[in-house]
Amino acid sequence: MAKSKKSKKSMPILAILIILILLAILIYPYMASERGDEYTVKFINEESEYAVIEVASGNEIGADMPMKPAAKEGYVFAGWNADASGNGERITENTIVTENMTVYAIWSIQSVMSGNGYTTTAEQSYKVSENLVKIELVDLDPYPNIEGTTVTLYNPDDEKKYHATFSGNEYTLSFEGLNDITIEFNDLDQDGIMDASEELLIRSDAGFCPGIWNIEMRYDGYVSGNVDFRFHIFEEGVEVYDENVRVVVLDVGQADSILVFTSDGKTILIDAGVPLNNKTKYVPLLLQQLDDAGVNKIDAMILTHPDYDHIAGAMAVLEKYEVGKIYTCETESDSQTYKNTIAAIEEKNIPLNRGKFEAGAYLNLSTTEAFRVLSVDAKVKAQGVTDANAASIVIRMSCASTSVLFTGDIPSEVEKSILYEFPEEVDVDILKVAHHGSRGSSCEEFLQTSTPLISIISCGEGNKYGHPHEEALELLEDYSPEVIRTDLYGIWTYTSTGGNVA
Repeated sequence: MAKSKKSKKSMPILAILIILILLAILIYPYMASERGDEYTVKFINEESEYAVIEVASGNEIGADMPMKPAAKEGYVFAGWNADASGNGERITENTIVTENMTVYAIWSIQSVMSGNGYTTTAEQSYKVSENLVKIELVDLDPYPNIEGTTVTLYNPDDEKKYHATFSGNEYTLSFEGLNDITIEFNDLDQDGIMDASEELLIRSDAGFCPGIWNIEMRYDGYVSGNVDFRFHIFEEGVEVYDENVRVVVLDVGQADSILVFTSDGKTILIDAGVPLNNKTKYVPLLLQQLDDAGVNKIDAMILTHPDYDHIAGAMAVLEKYEVGKIYTCETESDSQTYKNTIAAIEEKNIPLNRGKFEAGAYLNLSTTEAFRVLSVDAKVKAQGVTDANAASIVIRMSCASTSVLFTGDIPSEVEKSILYEFPEEVDVDILKVAHHGSRGSSCEEFLQTSTPLISIISCGEGNKYGHPHEEALELLEDYSPEVIRTDLYGIWTYTSTGGNVA
């Protein structure tokens, strides 16, 4: 009897459970739809800058809906919006949809070129007048509050950087020491947040000088590289350049000399070295190669550091060609070659910038390609004295579709320092291998990030140092598909075309 009584009591509970299961089966599709499990993102068409998602009435946008769809090649996701033009109300995760509507995934008009060149701002920034440039903000991650955001402006006119920070309700920045430049944030929705499609307005009372103007924003939680902008000011009458960059690594034996022709017609010589005790043979060879490459004048010469194999041909270059300006590191040498080179520069009254710039600075060498200093005068002690190799000027050249890193003779300690400070700048297409392929450079951590498509080693056949060392070659072969050596190939030329700069 007790057993039968217990069974009867369990029957209503079982029936209730069955009813609940049936109800769940019947309403689950509706519940799933309301939760957004069935939401899918699709592009309107192959050519569109937008993705679209249908949202039913009463749904909450946020956890139930993908807030960041997969990237569309060539565009950057900027956020959800109620209007395909991007001018409507921005949709946030707390937005309640009160009626059936279409929500658009807005993709910025910032185009990304192939390779590891810079992200061009040709469509993101534009010159309104001689005195005003607008930059349209994109998908900043996270969106910054205007208050507390610091802006750094790199001024190509004097090759210096200037800082200013937004505070309170003041949305216009002035820079100490830079009287005629202001930056204003145009807060379209007046919410104090730098949303996508809002603008930075850069004004110059005197008009912008030709060059590449670089702007960085820093704030709590910023993502490096996502908040860097640039715009190009060309010579009067020019609106756009087709990319046409030529890099010529000269064959100067156990030494360094590299020639760069930019898209806007500038000629830049990075080092003019010849091997020790081989000046009579290699200086004429250096000059002949410059002639053969089509050099008429040199707009800028960069002597990365004062070692003989990087500067010993410089005086002959100065005698033969008009040279516009010269950059060296501040670290000096007691060698007579170095002293004679500096004396020749001063005698010809050529503007000389001797280390009056720092890591992160941009040199105003071209209006089309950016030249950024990643290291200069680094202090690494070797046997109790400052190592001149470590002082090398390291420069990244960013083209529309290619990037090249010129490393001088830096040792691995400096490579690691650059990797820590400028990780996004180390990833390049072409690497001029440091210190002629020495085992003391090209450390694995640096190459893992750099992953160059092409690595070029400047060294002399049968040199007494044994460059390139086997250890360096093995690492390069692991991380670089192609390794070029001047002792085997001679002069090496690379041309970068296909992009445009506006």
